[in-house]
Amino acid sequence: MDTSLEKVSTWDAVKTWPDTTKNYINELKIEMKRVTWPSRKQVQSTTAVVIVTVFAFAAYFKVVDIIINNRKVIANLQAMPGEEDFDSQEHVAEAEGQEPGHPHPDITPVPEPFEDAEEQAIDKSHYDLPESAVEEAPVEAAPLPESTMKWFILHTYSGFEEKVKESLLTRGQAFGFGDQIGQILIPKEDVIELRNGKKVTTKRLVYPGYVLVEMEMNDDLWHRVMETPRVTGFLGGGKVPTPLTADEVNSILYRQATAAERPRPKMTFEKNENVRIVDGPFTNFSGKVDEVNTERNTLRVLVTIFGRATPVELDFFQVEKS
Repeated sequence: MDTSLEKVSTWDAVKTWPDTTKNYINELKIEMKRVTWPSRKQVQSTTAVVIVTVFAFAAYFKVVDIIINNRKVIANLQAMPGEEDFDSQEHVAEAEGQEPGHPHPDITPVPEPFEDAEEQAIDKSHYDLPESAVEEAPVEAAPLPESTMKWFILHTYSGFEEKVKESLLTRGQAFGFGDQIGQILIPKEDVIELRNGKKVTTKRLVYPGYVLVEMEMNDDLWHRVMETPRVTGFLGGGKVPTPLTADEVNSILYRQATAAERPRPKMTFEKNENVRIVDGPFTNFSGKVDEVNTERNTLRVLVTIFGRATPVELDFFQVEKS
């Protein structure tokens, strides 16, 4: 029974909801009509009063700021030493027996900087050197003797070039022939390759298995170098290896310097070589190299598209050998 009564009361409340809402709206309208709204003239006058008040406060704070700044300036001027302070300093100097403006006798005056070229001559009065030492002409340095070292190429185990370099330096210090060895060079160059879709610059040996050594060749040094671990011999053969010419050395150094400024592709290609594209819009396409441009490091590859051979220009790192 209780449940049925609750259902009936809920339904009665739902049925009376439209009438209740309507009555609420009518009462709200009546209350709104009772409110006295300000006229346009009253709104304009109130707005004008607010604007005038804001400008009045702004002018007041501006005047206060100017007054405070002026007081600070006057205080700073009063804190500066005036003419009376300078006069008192002159009286103190006269009391000590000095001329006004003259420095204390215990203080050594610092010479003023030279202004003209003629004044840049040595003033002997500022130095305690004898006259002969000042006028003595500088002694010219003796020319250094020309180096008798030459460049030679060592053949080593591939992959042990750095180890050979370290062994030569260590053995040179241990056995006393370090002064007969100059620079040790392992020519390297920067190369670009594609890894996971990104260009990566790495180092690569220009001449794998070879080390350039600057040395003053003689029989004893030849034996010392040949006894170094992982060294197989000199390029040129025999006990009198042929040194590199200056042009050959400069060519190697130039290649190493230019490679650092402009890295080369890691792989090289030849005409009519089959390749596979690994980067770009033609990824996974196969083709044949039609032209190689070593200056720009680009290839022209013939790719078969819709049954026709279409030339496509690609960078070296965008293809690989198939």
